[in-house]
Amino acid sequence: MYRKSIAVLFVVSALGGLTLWNSSDYILVTTYVAKGGAGTVPIDVFSRNLLLAPSIQGYQERLSAELYINSRPVNFTVKVDNEGNEYPYVGEIAYTGFINVTLVQRVRVYAVHSRSYFGVPASSSWPATRAGSLPRNSFWRCNTSAVGLRDLRSISNRLAANASGPVDFAYKVARWALSEAKYEESYGGISCPSAFLKEKKGACGDFSAFIAALLKIQGLNAYLVYSLVEDQGAYLNVSTARSSFLIKGAYPHVFTVLEVDGYRVPIDATANVGGDPIRGAVALNRDGVVILYKVVNSDPNDYLILYAPGNDAQVYYSIVVKRNQGTIDAGFGWSILGVAVAIVLVLGKRLDASDDRE
Repeated sequence: MYRKSIAVLFVVSALGGLTLWNSSDYILVTTYVAKGGAGTVPIDVFSRNLLLAPSIQGYQERLSAELYINSRPVNFTVKVDNEGNEYPYVGEIAYTGFINVTLVQRVRVYAVHSRSYFGVPASSSWPATRAGSLPRNSFWRCNTSAVGLRDLRSISNRLAANASGPVDFAYKVARWALSEAKYEESYGGISCPSAFLKEKKGACGDFSAFIAALLKIQGLNAYLVYSLVEDQGAYLNVSTARSSFLIKGAYPHVFTVLEVDGYRVPIDATANVGGDPIRGAVALNRDGVVILYKVVNSDPNDYLILYAPGNDAQVYYSIVVKRNQGTIDAGFGWSILGVAVAIVLVLGKRLDASDDRE
């Protein structure tokens, strides 16, 4: 019986069944509901709250995407924001009293042993020009009453001076953050790098933004990646009087990516195997990590806001992740429950990351 099972498996694999073992398909159902008042649905609902999971060669493929408005399928145009993220758009939508916008996506994610998108070079070299700068008047350059951009530069320069190259520098930055700051769950948004340095505590998004900022100061190409880590037992619900955010079947997680010498190197201070923030990063070691978007220069909090069509509206937002096709899971003995990214529940206007900016 055992030998027969092996033979059947071999035949299935030869006929294309390898997909079963090399990848898993996930159904992502994102639902945005507004009740009360009247107005026009902001474009931010589509470009920030209803993002399309990208097709990334060597990591994942978006197989399909369907958009429904009040349960009726609608055609949409794929647009791209200034960070390169895709979203569906159907034009201006008038709203009176109630609207339900639902995005259903099917995403194929390659198993760990089949991925080629992320990697770590054996060695890496500094770019010819290392004088980096953070976007002016931005989240990345915010100041607090006690800590500002000068402090970030001081730490970045000191760690870079003793690093053999960008990847070694990334290790030093991540380990410095882990040694100096404490992990703490938060539901108030991602702290700007100076605020994180002042408080010395935060969730995965806070650690990741701080790490990215110190890399950027050295002229390196670093950015944030927002992902969903599939776990069918996961359930996160954050509510206020006028809004509700629910995610089921996955935990949200943010990590940093450094692009150097043709490699994309994940840096993960809060979800890693064996305490290694690079080679142990979740994107390198765990199946079922679905990437939704990246943030290079923008305020990452813009993507965490729930936008309302009017001041009288209540907004209900949910993401449900279901595994549609199984694969062999890495089965690491650590939990990702503690790395849930902070969720901002703000209606209407854009939230500034800091009241005191350069």
